[in-house]
Amino acid sequence: NKQVLSMINIILSCLTSSIIILSYGLIFNQTFFKEDNKKINYYEVGIFGFIFVGFLSLIINFFIPLNKIVGSIFLLVSLIYFFNHLIKSQKKSELFYIIIFLSFTSFSILALSNINRPDAGLYHLPYISILNENKIIIGLTNIHYRFGHTSIMQYISAVYYNYIFKIEFINVPLASVFSFYLLFILRVFKKKLERKEDRSILISFLIIIFSLYSFNRYSNYGNDTPSHIYFFILVIYFLNITDLKCLNIHSFYKITLISIFLFTLKPFMLIVLLIPLFLFVLNKEKLKIIKNTKIVLCFILITVWILKNILIS
Repeated sequence: NKQVLSMINIILSCLTSSIIILSYGLIFNQTFFKEDNKKINYYEVGIFGFIFVGFLSLIINFFIPLNKIVGSIFLLVSLIYFFNHLIKSQKKSELFYIIIFLSFTSFSILALSNINRPDAGLYHLPYISILNENKIIIGLTNIHYRFGHTSIMQYISAVYYNYIFKIEFINVPLASVFSFYLLFILRVFKKKLERKEDRSILISFLIIIFSLYSFNRYSNYGNDTPSHIYFFILVIYFLNITDLKCLNIHSFYKITLISIFLFTLKPFMLIVLLIPLFLFVLNKEKLKIIKNTKIVLCFILITVWILKNILIS
């Protein structure tokens, strides 16, 4: 009976996590990219859902702890928005199949994982607990240096803490990252096959094979796997560029946001910030990019992360 209840809990957790990320991805696409919900790409929206959830949690933590009240409000908002969107959506069947795929993939990863996670006990879980109990603590790394070895994934996990699900719910976002990534990369591969883009087909195929081999053990994820996943996503977006000098604003800012998010996942990924800079230098419409209000948000996001690191140090 306990095993059955545990399985049901994991299934519901994976289903809810998929809905959360999709919902906030849809909100972000509507507000930031101004995309029409009728033309929304559900295969891509979750990629930016994690980015939005991560930075929203980070900003909230400057003022209040990411406690059960915050987590419960966060959950309820996503559920209300999702079902409202589902009622209005003209792609109900597509959305349904996507949710099933995401939930099943996340469930498989969690169900087949083992319990040996030393890094989680030393670094991730203590920091998540601090986020749940306190707003940002100035000088936190003076208590222990390990609190400086954190990623924005800990903020995403922390906001999953609520009154409805068990505490283990905070482990689900890591599995969801891979699920959304797998959905995205398989869709990209399918599109490449349809368009017969030989070079891109080969690269996409190799990335899929590497990902399935390297990311199949949840217990090894830590902060490294999400950064590797988003690096591959960045590579795919970069390969989709047909003309570096005429890159449209939407694509430019998608690459910029992913680059910033990569930096917050792993400090070593600071080097990828050179990519949007490189694209900006080559772009013919520099003035149009600068005048766009999206640049303000990108500046705020990276400033907030740097400010957080300064304060806790």
